[in-house]
Amino acid sequence: MKIECTFCRRRRPDFAFAPDGRCDQCQLEKDRLNVGGRPVLTWHDIRGKRAKLLAACDWTQQADVDDAVSLAWQPYRQSLRDVTNDFDEPADVVWPSPPS
Repeated sequence: MKIECTFCRRRRPDFAFAPDGRCDQCQLEKDRLNVGGRPVLTWHDIRGKRAKLLAACDWTQQADVDDAVSLAWQPYRQSLRDVTNDFDEPADVVWPSPPS
């Protein structure tokens, strides 16, 4: 049996609801908020963003791209890979700027 969540209006199986009436997805979002209402970042979030940033500039490393362009983007891409090693907490991460 499916029930509509009163928060997001998605229809979910009845076992997917928390005692406060939130579906499991809404509960996850609620749990990710700290007291100030700002999202709490996790390393999973950081890795997800890093993957998107790397994918967005994959074209720079293709064989048909000029060597000057490819070389200009390599330090940026390496900085993205090093983000998880260079910072102690996910909230401290400062993202590198792509080359202009």
